[in-house]
Amino acid sequence: MTLYYSATTGGFYDSDVHVTLPADRVEITSQTHQALLTANAQGARIAADAHGYPQAIFPTSDKA
Repeated sequence: MTLYYSATTGGFYDSDVHVTLPADRVEITSQTHQALLTANAQGARIAADAHGYPQAIFPTSDKA
């Protein structure tokens, strides 16, 4: 099993499940995948960095 993330679809892919993979996929570890899912469950959104790798982005408060 190899895990991937695609910036264009914003989705995760598993080579054991998905026959067709997006051209812009980047390989990620299972630890990174789990950490991103945990962060997402805690309110973060998942978005690609400048190199297409997924990162968790937590909302910031505008209140001072």
